[in-house]
Amino acid sequence: MELAVIECWDELKHPTARDAFIAQSKDPKYYGMDFSERLSLILQAEITKRKERRTERLLKESKIDDKTVSVQNIVYSEERNANAAVIKELAKGRRLENPGKDWIIVTKNSYLATREAS
Repeated sequence: MELAVIECWDELKHPTARDAFIAQSKDPKYYGMDFSERLSLILQAEITKRKERRTERLLKESKIDDKTVSVQNIVYSEERNANAAVIKELAKGRRLENPGKDWIIVTKNSYLATREAS
């Protein structure tokens, strides 16, 4: 049975889920958990790994030399005309309900600029 499940994970192309399943099978601390708890942990491992790979891919595509780039490291100086609240909302993946007088331009190359609307 265990081999059949491993083959299914492989066929679905979910290697992290497969590895998490194998780790759970070998670790007695998971034996007392019910099915949904164990499955949730497996799926969370797969989701986390996919997000990490996506972030790595986007960083590589952006051709940014500094790999420690993050929203937390943005310098909001006056000459950059960067609105901290707006950028933090965008970083959460949310749309701006009321962007005010700032226009936000985000391109495939992760370029961010603001300007006053005319």
